[in-house]
Amino acid sequence: MNKKNKSIISLCAMSFILLAASATSPALATIADSFPNAPASVVSSIATISNLFGVPFMIVTGVIGGKRAGFRQLAIIGLSLVAVGGLIPFFSTDLIQILLGRAILGIGTGLSNPIISTLTLSLFEADDTAKQFSRNMMSTNVGAVIFQLSGGFLCQAGWRMSFLAYLVVIPVLVIVVFMLPEPERIIRKNGELRFSVSKVLTPHVIFWSTVYALYMMFFYPFVTEISGILATENLGGAMTSALILSIHTGFGVLGGFLFYHINRVIRIFIFSVGFGMCALGYSGLAISSNIASIALSAMVFGTGYGILGPAINYYLGRTLEPEYRAASVATENLFSSIASFLSPFVLASIKNVFDVSFNRLSFIICAAFFVVATLYFVCYAFLLNRNRNKTII
Repeated sequence: MNKKNKSIISLCAMSFILLAASATSPALATIADSFPNAPASVVSSIATISNLFGVPFMIVTGVIGGKRAGFRQLAIIGLSLVAVGGLIPFFSTDLIQILLGRAILGIGTGLSNPIISTLTLSLFEADDTAKQFSRNMMSTNVGAVIFQLSGGFLCQAGWRMSFLAYLVVIPVLVIVVFMLPEPERIIRKNGELRFSVSKVLTPHVIFWSTVYALYMMFFYPFVTEISGILATENLGGAMTSALILSIHTGFGVLGGFLFYHINRVIRIFIFSVGFGMCALGYSGLAISSNIASIALSAMVFGTGYGILGPAINYYLGRTLEPEYRAASVATENLFSSIASFLSPFVLASIKNVFDVSFNRLSFIICAAFFVVATLYFVCYAFLLNRNRNKTII
């Protein structure tokens, strides 16, 4: 097997478990029932705390990846921690132990996740880069469907059983050990390591990292709240929640496939399409009164979500210098991880301002954000096209 095919298989395998944390989403309502004295935001953080603990280790990957340590070495360590941390809650008897396992999982994802985009930019060129980002997103969403369905199915036998879904990480680890290529280490011509914070924290990187962070902050309420909403409104239990989440991520596969083909035609306008579909999907989720309409809204939302992920990564990475790719991608992941962790707390604060007793207020707030983002990127795209010869972030 040649290097290119090994790269495709190993990166798709790593992408497959990128949303492994979603395995617990269908079980959140059941876990909340098991710990009735725990605040709702703390229970929701089971799905997001891994993002917070991944932050410092994303920085580690960004600084030493491809320089002082090999990407494959970091990926193996990271995936091993994901497997261990993912399975710890299966043996847990209290909320603290569950959160500890999620924290270890977060450390593992912090080490391994930035490697996916970094190696996609390093191992592929030109059009093949966009194709691989599309493959990565499709693989991520296929993995999320499997994690969510297995988590929801296993949860019927008890919430601890949902964490057995993390056994899937083991074969991915084996693929990485034997197939993930290692790019040449990046050094100066005189043999010294190259690294400059000013070359990483550029306006370009900060802009796209902020876009990704806000995108994830207002995406996560769907993951963390759909289970509770369905249970509260007597629309279904853990398996129904898993089905809705899986429909969303299943159409994320379609969005990932469409990204490459749409991007070739409309280029920067792809963000208007992606954010617009998310706005439409979230609006439907906010007002739907039955499972069929909720599922339809999840399809639209999932397609937009599948388009935006690879689009942001592609437009962030296409102009990066090779020696700063790992650190720049780590910065993007760092921004999004902090935003994902803060998501339930930010939404709770916004809801307190409105002081409205409505079960789906979070979805209305998120829909409003995606409408604003759609309008912004319509203006951004027209401005970019009018200033083709000028530098725009």
